[in-house]
Amino acid sequence: MMPPNDGELTDQEEKPKQLEPRSATIAPSRAIAYTSLEHIDQSLRIKILHCDPSIVVIDKPGRLRSVPGHARNNDFDPTLPTGPRKRPREKKFDNDGLLPGQKAWTAAIQSLGNETALPAPRDLCDECITRLGGIPSLVASTPRKLDVFCRYIHRNRQRLMDNSNNYSEGLAKDMFKKIQEKYRSFLPEKTKLEDSALGQIRLLGLYRTDQNQATGAEQDDLYIVHRLDCDTSGVMVFARTQVAASELARDWRLRNVIRKSYLAHVRHWPPFHKNEELFGSIDLPLKPSEERLKWRVCAEADEGARVSKTLWRVLSPKAGPLELELTPITGRTHQLRIHCSEIGSGITGDALYSGQANLNGLDIVALDGPIAGPLCLHAHRLSFPHPESGLVVEFVAEPPSWFRDAGASTVHAK
Repeated sequence: MMPPNDGELTDQEEKPKQLEPRSATIAPSRAIAYTSLEHIDQSLRIKILHCDPSIVVIDKPGRLRSVPGHARNNDFDPTLPTGPRKRPREKKFDNDGLLPGQKAWTAAIQSLGNETALPAPRDLCDECITRLGGIPSLVASTPRKLDVFCRYIHRNRQRLMDNSNNYSEGLAKDMFKKIQEKYRSFLPEKTKLEDSALGQIRLLGLYRTDQNQATGAEQDDLYIVHRLDCDTSGVMVFARTQVAASELARDWRLRNVIRKSYLAHVRHWPPFHKNEELFGSIDLPLKPSEERLKWRVCAEADEGARVSKTLWRVLSPKAGPLELELTPITGRTHQLRIHCSEIGSGITGDALYSGQANLNGLDIVALDGPIAGPLCLHAHRLSFPHPESGLVVEFVAEPPSWFRDAGASTVHAK
């Protein structure tokens, strides 16, 4: 099960139940030696807030991935003010500069489908891949998971081989293995350990190594419970045992015992600047956008619409830029960023959604440009039942420098 990104959850919760008033007393974590992170820029290092046999809680800096992955292939990412990403190993991209996921898988099949790319002598596996690569409709829907792939090849065996009786699961697995090898060459390099929060925890040695009972191989007991966007800073929790991971995953799905609060900086907030409101809620359904990686506001009756609710509170009543506390009641992808762009100017530094922000007839003038600088969104507090004791624990990640310093932008009425 994929962990939620910034809390991607079900629609079960509209009015969460109250937390039990009890809370666990968390003893100070043992002293952490950060020597294994000394080669990492200080602004990109995690900070350990708590560590015990069940969980490790961190303060993740902005511009750091939550978990390892593949480096992006595009030469420049506007959400990173520090400049270009690393270039990929091979220049095998289409016009948008990307070959992620399914695109790379499709390209691998098409490449192997070219007879000149296949080694001699040819066998039944090669013949089937050649035919598969020559049928665009099959290529586009070829699964990337082994068991689903095998069923897919079985269903289409008559189109891929002269004698469908020649099909076997072993043949499908050989095809999958050959395509997968090619697929890896089309992906950018994997990120290094220091490029993600999870990787840095590994560098610090804060994981437990057990032996897999089925395979006998050693495996690391460090489990992803939830994620923060790369550019979002703040508190995160990882599980150190499978039991703890199961308990926390259940709580995240139910959502009725998890509490999150974020700090955000916005330049214009009509509920306050026009109506002098100090708190309120945003109820705007969301659904995936046609644009890759984005979500958008939609009608409640739209197909794929998901209820999305955010509570907000002004922390610094004043003219001009505001500091907000945001509490997501639901947890959709990019929920806080989209809701803020719909109500006002959007979160400062949000390159993904600020371009569609509702400026309400105002012209935002900033010394460093409308999307320059870091994303001013910080996961400030997180509380949840401890997986071992069941008592509610709370962790706080101190605000980054932008929270008090960001105020260079000004708002002028047209």
